[in-house]
Amino acid sequence: MKIAIDCRSLSTRLTGIGYYTYHLVTELSKIDHENRYKLIYNNKRSIYDRIGNPDTHHYRPASPNFSITKIRLDERLYYRLNFRFGLPKLNWLTGKIDIFHGPSFFPWSLTRGKYILTVHDLTTFKVPETVSAETRQYYQKCHRMSIPKADFIIADSNATKVDIMELFGVPEDRIKVVYLGTTQLRRGSTPDVGNLTPKLPYILSVGTLEPRKNHSRLIKAFSLLKGRNRIPHKLILAGTAGWRHEEIVAEAEKSSFSKDIAFPGYQSPEQIQSLYEGADLFAYVSLYEGFGLPILEAMGAGIPVVYAENTSMVEVAGDACIGVDAYDIESIANGILRPIEDSKLALEMARRGRERASQFTWEKTAKETLDVYHHVGI
Repeated sequence: MKIAIDCRSLSTRLTGIGYYTYHLVTELSKIDHENRYKLIYNNKRSIYDRIGNPDTHHYRPASPNFSITKIRLDERLYYRLNFRFGLPKLNWLTGKIDIFHGPSFFPWSLTRGKYILTVHDLTTFKVPETVSAETRQYYQKCHRMSIPKADFIIADSNATKVDIMELFGVPEDRIKVVYLGTTQLRRGSTPDVGNLTPKLPYILSVGTLEPRKNHSRLIKAFSLLKGRNRIPHKLILAGTAGWRHEEIVAEAEKSSFSKDIAFPGYQSPEQIQSLYEGADLFAYVSLYEGFGLPILEAMGAGIPVVYAENTSMVEVAGDACIGVDAYDIESIANGILRPIEDSKLALEMARRGRERASQFTWEKTAKETLDVYHHVGI
């Protein structure tokens, strides 16, 4: 089969969809040497150009059955034409393909071949108040166009699968849950946290600074623990500044313990690994997630995890983490305090977390995705 995959998310800083696409393509190149793959990019310089490799314009595995196809139209013009007229058809740009896989929400149009769509979450429908009006309008429009158009849908979790069925009426036999993966990290080396204070211990949270990630309540819970329980920890909130991030920074600044709260901004995968490596505890109290990859990454690094017991995060955490109520500051504080005060519990959580994370691998993600390609391509 000829399979095309949208890889435009690899042309920017790698975040959720970019990580997913990168690992999916990498693992597919290891297990599939029969099908031919076309990786779709736009005209933007990729992140791999910017790190100084003159021989690589866009990421492509070394496998000879993988090639690159560029969309040479201006991206904004392409978007406008696609939304209004459904043109140009992707096949006009790629040539004949049997399957197109869209790892993101963009509503591609095909003349022939099957369209497989990965839906990571439906944030703009489930918690619309946590995103800007502009983002909400754009994402909702994309989903309303792409989901009905898709021949088959991959969902990151059962929670997302249920959301798709309830919101769009997609029959269950057109959706398959394929979990994301992670890479096991070792613990024991000295973490390199860049320009952050090297003073340990610290509590870590990773995610875009935006209302959905619930940083403000986490900051309040942390401040409560600093004042009431005198914990020695700092709080590191690593992530890109998103919509209404100013309110999160303001919440930290008005805390009596503002000097113990750090915002290092976007961190590269290597820097994130170092932060996981040195953390005493990982806190992820998001209001809604389609999967919750940082929970999995933290468990794989052997860190006790406290998470918001809602949506897909319950599926990822299993019985290896402490669940809390995302809307209850006292619940968040008590959940964080337990492994801090109980070293035996912390060690047991770290052990169970590693065990749990080992069940989620990118190789498994790729194998199950390849099964979908074969199923749909028959």
